[in-house]
Amino acid sequence: AVVANKGKAAAATTAPIDYYQQGLRYFADQKYPEALSSFKRSAENPEAIYWEGRCYFELKRFKDANKAFSSYLSSRNPSSQESAWWFKALSQKQLNDNDGAKKSLDKVISFHGEYEQRAKTMLRTLP
Repeated sequence: AVVANKGKAAAATTAPIDYYQQGLRYFADQKYPEALSSFKRSAENPEAIYWEGRCYFELKRFKDANKAFSSYLSSRNPSSQESAWWFKALSQKQLNDNDGAKKSLDKVISFHGEYEQRAKTMLRTLP
């Protein structure tokens, strides 16, 4: 009886990081609805908000993606800033928010990182 109770207690106290790791696995497998659900359950991990945005983006829910990236970028010390600004810009472009996309692309360029050249190219193509 004690062992059975122990098992129930362990199942009831699944740590938020478990959902985060589960979400990463689902995302890697392109199971975006499942990944999104897992990331939402790991709200204590600020990086989960970034991945929620990525899931929304992959699901073509650009308004939700834009909102998630804005929330993530306003959080304390986001570690994926350049990527978040990049996907925010892509979401804004899909929403025909060209002014917002231009501002986001300027932020991407300021990092001088992985997305810099693509951001410069996209910036030239926006009306």
